[in-house]
Amino acid sequence: MSEGDFVLERTQRIAAARQTVFEFFENSELFARWWGAGSSIDARPGGRLRIVYPNGVIASGNVLEIAPPQRIRFSYGYEAPGTRPAAGTSIVEISLSEDSEGTLLRLRHFFDDADLRDAHGQGWSYQLAVFARESSAFAHSDFERRIDQYFAAWSATEAEERRRLLEEAAEAQLQYHDAYAATSSCAALVEHINAARAHLGKNRLERSGPATFMQGSALCRWQALNAAGDAMFSGTNYFRFAASGRIAAVIGFAGF
Repeated sequence: MSEGDFVLERTQRIAAARQTVFEFFENSELFARWWGAGSSIDARPGGRLRIVYPNGVIASGNVLEIAPPQRIRFSYGYEAPGTRPAAGTSIVEISLSEDSEGTLLRLRHFFDDADLRDAHGQGWSYQLAVFARESSAFAHSDFERRIDQYFAAWSATEAEERRRLLEEAAEAQLQYHDAYAATSSCAALVEHINAARAHLGKNRLERSGPATFMQGSALCRWQALNAAGDAMFSGTNYFRFAASGRIAAVIGFAGF
């Protein structure tokens, strides 16, 4: 199959390691999380792929090349008679490179018609956003555990335990900002927490309800509890996660 003369190009940054992102092209269950229930891929040259969109439209093709975790190339088109491009008659090429935020995805979709190319632009923008959402959520499935470790560091009574918990939860160059601090490492944040404990007394911090995760970032309500378990004050934290799964940045909002 030859490439078409008209190329649609898109890029998408994904907050996940490249190897994890590429698993979505090697595993039918993950492939279906991206495209829709019933979608599948046989991840080998010549292997069949089938995409079942949530609205019932079906597209299919074959894997032409696959080079984990860098690149996959496959044919693509719609199965309904008279629909263009027909099944297997256009070519999609996706490449993944490591990026400071995780993974940079580059898409090229080759068509033999400019109108067809233009008609698929917004669809690919949407699908790549869904892919980034699903693959980052898969990569950071334990994000609440990291958040709980972070709050446990604030609640620990011993400085060494605070340091250990924070280093497990966060990147060494953790960026932290709130109304009273602007630090740029775990070590500096431990010093800030050490000082803050003088004002917190016996109060402890913990997550209040489920956190919300989207595209490598999370929002989380928190509360300070006294020794009797009563809420004394509360707030909201914004967390940004690194491709490693650890916390890369925190912004704290008290009373919000």
